[in-house]
Amino acid sequence: MSQQPTFRAYSSPQALGKAVRKVKKSFPSSPRIKQAVMEKLASQIGLLIPSTKPQKKNGLSVKDFYYRDDVSRQLPGKKRCKVYSKYRDQ
Repeated sequence: MSQQPTFRAYSSPQALGKAVRKVKKSFPSSPRIKQAVMEKLASQIGLLIPSTKPQKKNGLSVKDFYYRDDVSRQLPGKKRCKVYSKYRDQ
């Protein structure tokens, strides 16, 4: 979603490519740190960037699905047993 500027900042496409290569070279190698730097630069310039965080709404619907009684059920097992000094209590 790059916006074309109304004026030409560089005299040729090669000059723009050279500047982009220099900037890419100076970025950190870690993808997460690179993304954080890019987001900070974009916010300082005033560009709107979409959020990359997952929405909570989808996560809640998945949890609700697995909490349904017709999908999952609770069985007696390891989590329901308590062990006190080698004696099991259920």
